[in-house]
Amino acid sequence: MKKVKRSYDDYVAYFREGTLSDKEIATRLGVSRVNVWRMRQKWESGEISVNEDSKVTISEDTFEHLVAQTFKSEVKAKKVKGELDLERSNLELGFIRAFKQYSSIELASMLSKIDDLRFKIDSLNKQCNKKNA
Repeated sequence: MKKVKRSYDDYVAYFREGTLSDKEIATRLGVSRVNVWRMRQKWESGEISVNEDSKVTISEDTFEHLVAQTFKSEVKAKKVKGELDLERSNLELGFIRAFKQYSSIELASMLSKIDDLRFKIDSLNKQCNKKNA
């Protein structure tokens, strides 16, 4: 298998991502694990510093990998947001149900008090009517 020469920036892109082991990075880049290890040593020690004016050059497959990872992250974020919205809606429905049950219990007790008062008013009206008649 012919090993491909990669730029330092190709390695750094994977190191910053932090999701792959050196072995997986070597496989993706088509280089030896020793090269990945050496580049990681340079990267961790800060031996190669990048100026603000310098350009970062990465290979097309590294770029495509980073775009794919970004897309996966966005999909996961949208999924989590959807789940969160669903849970919030479920909580709102639960609150509405609980409030409805509470209010129906309160209304039932109020209705019984109203009926008792109506009965008392009716009985008082009857007593007044008997006295006036």
